[in-house]
Amino acid sequence: FVVLCAGIAPVASATVGSAALEWFGVRSQTFTAVWPLFWIGDATGILLVAPLALVVLQNWRSKTKLTAAQWMEAGVLGLVFLGVAALSMSNYYLSFAYIVMPPILWAAVRFEFKGVAVALSVLALLTVALTISGTSQFVGDPETQRERQIMLQLFLLISALSALIVAAISRQHQQALLALRDRERELSQLVAMVPRHLWRLTPDGEPVFFNKRMIDFLGLDVEDTGKPGMSRLDAMIVTAIHPDDAPAFRDTLRRCLVTGDSFAFRYRLRRADGAYRWMSSRAEPMRDDLGRIVQWYGL
Repeated sequence: FVVLCAGIAPVASATVGSAALEWFGVRSQTFTAVWPLFWIGDATGILLVAPLALVVLQNWRSKTKLTAAQWMEAGVLGLVFLGVAALSMSNYYLSFAYIVMPPILWAAVRFEFKGVAVALSVLALLTVALTISGTSQFVGDPETQRERQIMLQLFLLISALSALIVAAISRQHQQALLALRDRERELSQLVAMVPRHLWRLTPDGEPVFFNKRMIDFLGLDVEDTGKPGMSRLDAMIVTAIHPDDAPAFRDTLRRCLVTGDSFAFRYRLRRADGAYRWMSSRAEPMRDDLGRIVQWYGL
């Protein structure tokens, strides 16, 4: 959008406009002097107006609604933005105009393109109003007015460009998070549907996950296995494994945790109703790129 609409397209319009003035012999406006003004004016207008139009059309169709917290944050952001914008425009030092960038970038990160479109529109209207009234720092004497007009448009152009880029990065980040959550949800559903007991241990052997079938069988979740003065693994062994099988189970598992070998053991597991059932369990370590064990997965 920035390259095609605000970069390349104004080249054509600026060339046509400047050539028309040259063709009709307007000597006070030469082609080389007018062309940059045409280009920066058109580019600034596109970056300010087009995002607002696109956001309005998009939200008109989808009817996006903000939560109460988002409305509150938007209100605080609006007050901060108006205060900083008014301060930056009324200062005599031109560089101070850019102190308005933090609230604009805040809007870009938190509200993406909707926030950017509204913030840039308000900034443009406020800047134009103050400039027309003569109270803006972009107002100068006849000798410097041309330069200050260019600085005004550059200010709006840079503000719009920066905000749109940050909004695009924020949108990509949010889309990546949503895609990750969808994959995690699918994986969770898949794990829940597997007709086996699935469990996960830390590299030290502490239980951190039981699937639903295992929870239903045991009558307890991972958080329910803790006992004062015992590790979660030892508490789980004492609670759920038959006393005759517990020592061998514990020794075999701890040896595998130290050596990294695959775990395999047959033992009796206590059901929620107190009855014991024979189980055959296996566990494999998952390693990182350096070969270090990061998780144990058991079935």
